[in-house]
Amino acid sequence: MTVTNALSAHTFNPSLVSSQELATVKNASSRDEIGSVVTRILDKVSDWFCGTQRAEVKKQLFDMYSPTSTDQVKITAFLALQAMAGEGYKDKFQSSREDGQERYTLQLDSAVPEDSFCLSREIIYCDKGRVLAELRGDRKDEALQPQLEKDIARGSYLVNGCALEGNKEARLAQFEDALNAMHCTPQERKAIVELSNQSIFGIIMEASLPLDSAGQVTGILALCQSTGESKVEFRISREDGVIRVHALSYKDVATMQDKDDRNSMLEAVRESPLMQKSSEISIDVAVSAQGHMNVLALDFLANNGKITA
Repeated sequence: MTVTNALSAHTFNPSLVSSQELATVKNASSRDEIGSVVTRILDKVSDWFCGTQRAEVKKQLFDMYSPTSTDQVKITAFLALQAMAGEGYKDKFQSSREDGQERYTLQLDSAVPEDSFCLSREIIYCDKGRVLAELRGDRKDEALQPQLEKDIARGSYLVNGCALEGNKEARLAQFEDALNAMHCTPQERKAIVELSNQSIFGIIMEASLPLDSAGQVTGILALCQSTGESKVEFRISREDGVIRVHALSYKDVATMQDKDDRNSMLEAVRESPLMQKSSEISIDVAVSAQGHMNVLALDFLANNGKITA
């Protein structure tokens, strides 16, 4: 499956980016440092871009090739460049989601394979039925309200269109006000508390492991052990009269600031099947007025570090 975007009025020919120029972009430590390199490329093809696009292409190239860009940022940059590419070059950008892999590739006409960009993430199978059964089960012994009170101060929460801000107490007050504004039923409130904390990601990871003949979880799940920044987001809204809870957890070795530590972790990822370069878990749950939950979407993606740009 190839992703194609609407045609831009100007053309970007990625095949004219040389190996040396791309190496400079990859090794730059900031977006500003790549200015002269990519500007020099664009000067050769000035008719292909309007003035506003020139600066944007430089930034997107840096984001796509930089070792400090997360996979999320790389994918965003890849799609942005694809959208700016002319009709004759859009097929250089290929994306697919099949055979258990999500892949993004940019094929450059170069004798050096490393010039081309390839990002591949494994689609980890997760038993949706097991996740739903756990969410619908009796979870009164899990202390979910105290867990929410811990997570609300360290995660990103968008409730009824408003971002929760300030310390824990302020966020809890804003959280309560937002639920009141959505006119939540007691059953909806209970479900929201159960879904809006990090325990939901543990449920998804456990449902990604096989069961033995006795119905017990078996095996070991590979993890992203990055010591850098992690992203945890919850978005709670009412859509078409139904409560929706979207949860996202993201970790990436690229967020490790120390270059030596980052390279050491990347090497460990390449050598160990139990480590991941990045991990992204997302779930979208609908909640009825009676508190009945239904999983609308569920995704678990992991980059094992074996394929790099």
